[in-house]
Amino acid sequence: MTLFQPILLVMLGGLLLVYVIKLRSQLLERVIVLAIGAVACLLVAIPELANRLANEVGIGRGADLIFYVSFTVIAFLMLAVFSKFRVLGNQLADVVRETAILTAKKPGEKEAS
Repeated sequence: MTLFQPILLVMLGGLLLVYVIKLRSQLLERVIVLAIGAVACLLVAIPELANRLANEVGIGRGADLIFYVSFTVIAFLMLAVFSKFRVLGNQLADVVRETAILTAKKPGEKEAS
């Protein structure tokens, strides 16, 4: 085991612990994150496994396989966050519109002091 592997395993474990303890999420999300974390820890502890998996799917190195999968997952997550921002933006616009209608003054009406 190299010097960096235990450091990376501690960092991954810390991230998983923070996610489970601090972030509120649904059970399915927690299970998925924990499964991904377990696979990441396994690939860090046994790097030859990543090479074998890469060779099975026709990719030369395990690092390349991890990069391709990570890039795809990050792109998907960016789309999900962008979608959530659009929904929140539309909800905010609706709230602002309703507030403006409810607090609108009639022409010539003076503001109460």
